[in-house]
Amino acid sequence: MLLLVVLAWAIFWVWITIRGVILFSITSALCMGVVWKRTKKPEDTAIGILWAMGMAIGIYTHRIDTGICARQVWLSIRQYSNSPYI
Repeated sequence: MLLLVVLAWAIFWVWITIRGVILFSITSALCMGVVWKRTKKPEDTAIGILWAMGMAIGIYTHRIDTGICARQVWLSIRQYSNSPYI
């Protein structure tokens, strides 16, 4: 019984991942087509533009997430600490 539950859970997550990959691929292809149509640049330039935008968004969201996590850790340490220095 446990094996069936684990197998069903794995299939569910694989299906969600595949749907995300398909959606990302189609969106990327459409964005590359739009960049190519508007700028008349080669496809590798469009790929480079999308890659640079994706990296910038990833760095920005990582910074936001790290800041939130650091603040939550600081507040939890401050809340449960008896030290007068914190």
